[in-house]
Amino acid sequence: MAENRPLVRSTERSAAIVLEGELSRRVARSWVDKAPAGWVVTLEDAPRTLPQSDKFWAICSDLAGSTLTWDGERLDKQAWHDLLIHAWMTATNKSPRLITGLEGGRVSLLLSTRRLRKGEMSELLEYAVVWATAHGINVEKEETP
Repeated sequence: MAENRPLVRSTERSAAIVLEGELSRRVARSWVDKAPAGWVVTLEDAPRTLPQSDKFWAICSDLAGSTLTWDGERLDKQAWHDLLIHAWMTATNKSPRLITGLEGGRVSLLLSTRRLRKGEMSELLEYAVVWATAHGINVEKEETP
């Protein structure tokens, strides 16, 4: 199947391209060949997608709408969002930081899902589905890109 026009983001000082096939790889190679000495090439997983984000919030909403309690109370979807991220970070050795709050107490500094890569978000979704299912909450298991 032929590759469509490559997805490109380019400015005078930076460039990014999504590697999808031979055409986009040729364009990327030509950029590297033409780049001035001292420039840096970085390859990374794509950022998380909006459908992935929507799926995660749907799981959080399913948990909030259930009869499940945590620490003796029913939680809203934002609380489930934070709990799931904290648990996933702990399970994957990403070490959420606990610091003293501005007015005392402890505050957990979590990764923002906006900064997650597509692969990381897939791991978080898998963790959330498995956790919810293990606690009797039936969440939709459709594939999310």
